[in-house]
Amino acid sequence: MVARIWIACLALLVASPSLAQTSSHKPANQPVAPGGPDLKTTLEKGLKARRPVEFQFIRKVVWLVNHGKMPISVVETNFLYARRKLPYPMPYFMKTMEIRAQQLGVKLDTPIAPASQ
Repeated sequence: MVARIWIACLALLVASPSLAQTSSHKPANQPVAPGGPDLKTTLEKGLKARRPVEFQFIRKVVWLVNHGKMPISVVETNFLYARRKLPYPMPYFMKTMEIRAQQLGVKLDTPIAPASQ
């Protein structure tokens, strides 16, 4: 099972090395599709986030997109890949995002301010 995850991650990374260079900046607080939910809601619901660490990871990704450090196309591509992985797509999303962030030189491990609720 672990080998499948690594192979899938590797295949995703090899197949899409130029996605980050071709995207334009799009704020994450805008709907992903016209009339649809924003990026944060899309990731939380679509990836079935349920643990606090998963919600924190999504907040970090959304923050990076809003500040122009992570292209939204990379996030959307990894979201679409991970969403097919049932029953829990969130670990796949987290792993592929960590790999892509490392390739782009973005640090996902730095903390951000807690969400106001």
